[in-house]
Amino acid sequence: MTEVFKEQPGPAAAALAAERGLGDPVGTFATKPGWINRKWREHRLHLYTGGLVVIGPDSPPVAYDWTHTRALRYYRTVNGGLIDARYTLIGPDGSALNIGPGARPVPKKLQERLGITSLTRGAPFQYPGDWGDYLQSGITRAQLPTAWSRVTGGETLNFGPFTVDRDGVTDRKRTLAWSAVSEVRTSNGFVKIDGHEKREISYLESAADVPNLLLFLNLCQQLKH
Repeated sequence: MTEVFKEQPGPAAAALAAERGLGDPVGTFATKPGWINRKWREHRLHLYTGGLVVIGPDSPPVAYDWTHTRALRYYRTVNGGLIDARYTLIGPDGSALNIGPGARPVPKKLQERLGITSLTRGAPFQYPGDWGDYLQSGITRAQLPTAWSRVTGGETLNFGPFTVDRDGVTDRKRTLAWSAVSEVRTSNGFVKIDGHEKREISYLESAADVPNLLLFLNLCQQLKH
């Protein structure tokens, strides 16, 4: 990992990163060596302080900045070990790219709900726990102040199966006021929103269907106080 991680972005990736204002390079990720991933051998994921660039030998580089990107995360574990860790990156124009190990499809209805206009299969980059956590933290850090201002200013924000406004959080059918929310958390691949009272039914939705999951959790945490 160390050798590839220190690999500097090539001219095309560096030029696009500069054009998009992604800041300084942080590290590079590749796919697992071997014949199974030979199709993706030359593909690279370059992390920057303000976003990322994905590039392959036969395709132009694609950039995603933390300020405007939405990301879906699908994790699957077996006996505590991470098997699948697929991320779907969604740009402002609705074009989406799947990267990371695993092959979890994005259901058609979810694509329509999120405004995804095209979906491209990308490389199964190694160490998704590292670049995936960095990606989620970057998006949350960049978007949380604006999300807070928009919601407290009266707007409603959409997070897949949930919507959030200054009064409460709503799933597909119900609304729970912030004053009634005890905890917003993830458990066994689901998002759970618990009420203070025992009679309050927990809201349960797949975490893989919630774009910018860490941003959603942090925003809810702030709004319920």
